[in-house]
This record gives sequence, structure tokens and C-alpha cells, in this order.
Amino acid sequence: MNSFQRCFALLVVALLIHQPSASFAQESTLDVGLRIQKSASFYFENGIAIRYSDSRLFSDKLFLGIGFVSSRLGSALNSNAINQDTFFLSAAWYLRKDKTIRPFGQLNAGYFRADYEEDIFDVLPNTAWFLSPEIGLGYEPNIPLRIAFSVGYNPASGNGESGPGTLYPIFTQMTATWRIINP
Repeated sequence: MNSFQRCFALLVVALLIHQPSASFAQESTLDVGLRIQKSASFYFENGIAIRYSDSRLFSDKLFLGIGFVSSRLGSALNSNAINQDTFFLSAAWYLRKDKTIRPFGQLNAGYFRADYEEDIFDVLPNTAWFLSPEIGLGYEPNIPLRIAFSVGYNPASGNGESGPGTLYPIFTQMTATWRIINP
């Protein structure tokens, strides 16, 4: 596990074990859940997503998040697919507050790494920093569940010579989170 992965894991653990005060809980929302991502005509990558919103900033409109998806939990599970991991930070802006269906835009910034496993592939680029926008719809029923569907574009994709060949430009995703802190 490299230092970036360790820092990411520590941040996730700190968010999950944090015991908020009553005033924090009344002003903040913390959602934790699963993210399923599929690159167009390529791998499924599954992982976790954590989102935070504070009513003192932009009440239930701006959500800041962290996430991790990996083909190890998707297409590479019990197969010979390439193991690849993506760590990202996100900022999402949701429209139509207090509605069940909410359009949103999201910007992700993160780090991608593919593990080609064989030494012969060490000459190929296998990492990339990226900035990828998404647009989609969120579904928020009257329970602490949020489901988001979106399509995104990753301009950092490569052809195997100028960037990782397994980082595809177009992806779709579905994230289902449960509010563990809710005003």
C-alpha cells in the first residue's frame, strides 16, 4: 500500500468513527455507500463513496466527497482482467432541493493506477492524475437513501503510449448511499 492509499484509508476511517456533537448533526449530512462504475465497452469498477454536506455553506446543494473504485471489486474479481484502482475527491452541485428527482453536476479529481502485473509491461504508462466532470440525476425518497446515476468524461484517458491504455474516456456510474448523519 503506497502513501496515497494509506492517507486515503486513514481519512475514510476518521470519517466513519467520528462521533459528531448534536449541533454538528443538525447542520451536516454524511452519506456512505457503494459506487458501481462502468467504462464504456470495458470494465466494471466497484467501490465506496462518502459524501458530506453542510447546511451552513449551501444547504443540501453542495456535496463534497471521496471515493474509491477498483476493477479488483468488479471485472477483475476471479478473472484475468487488469487490476486498476481509482481514488478521487468530488464536488457535486444538486438542483431542486426537497424534490425526489434532483439533477446534478459533479467534478472529480483523482489518481488512477493500473497494475499490469508482468515486468514486460513496465515500459507502458500505468498511472494518471485526472479531472473528470459528470452529469446525472439523483433519486432521494423519503428515507435516508440517495441513489445517483450519471455519465462522465475523463479527458486523461490514454492510448497506452501517452497515458494508461485502460483508462477509458466515457463512463457511467450508479452510487447508492445511506445517510448516517442527517439533520
